[in-house]
Amino acid sequence: MGEVYDGVRFDPAAAGKASSGLDALADRLAADLAAVQDALTVVPAGSDEVSGWASQTHNDVATSYLTNAQASVQEMRKLAATLRLSTARINGMETDNAGALGGPTS
Repeated sequence: MGEVYDGVRFDPAAAGKASSGLDALADRLAADLAAVQDALTVVPAGSDEVSGWASQTHNDVATSYLTNAQASVQEMRKLAATLRLSTARINGMETDNAGALGGPTS
């Protein structure tokens, strides 16, 4: 026999905690990225062509890493904002439905 469907459950407090956690994680990651940005830049060890190419390759990789890591910070912030918006909309829908059924609206 299959599982019995028991409705949809949503915990707005847990969703709020999750969105706050995502914001805090994004803040920490952004601060860490800013703190190490200069350390990821490499100057050539010498004036020879190999040193120049090696440092350029390293700097290109560092730039790519920072760009993608900063994009992940933005994605976390967007996810947290979407979760907050969804929570507000679900709470509003629950209030409207309770009112329509004659129940408490707060």
